[in-house]
Amino acid sequence: TACNGTLPQCHTTAYRDAVNALPGGLCGASDWRLPDVRELTTLQLQEPVTGTLKYIDPDYFPGTINNYWSKRPEAGAVASSDEAWTVGFGTPRNFLAPKTAARFVRLVRGGP
Repeated sequence: TACNGTLPQCHTTAYRDAVNALPGGLCGASDWRLPDVRELTTLQLQEPVTGTLKYIDPDYFPGTINNYWSKRPEAGAVASSDEAWTVGFGTPRNFLAPKTAARFVRLVRGGP
């Protein structure tokens, strides 16, 4: 889901808060959060799906686009406070991106 006018500013924290504030929650839950880099990386495949350039299982994650924000920068790995880690599913790599860059959000529940 894109922010497209549903939030005053497309911001990962605001998006998470808006999802958690939905009446009845999303799928009945209101404890959604942004995953960390390690969690998102567990979804990456080592080789692309046959006939595609996707590094994520389309049976479980249909329609996945390339780059997703992680919860927070990894300690000691950030060049500046203006960057955060993103995880790629169109390429099997993770990289720092400016926080102003357009990326996707995949919320998760439970865990850390």
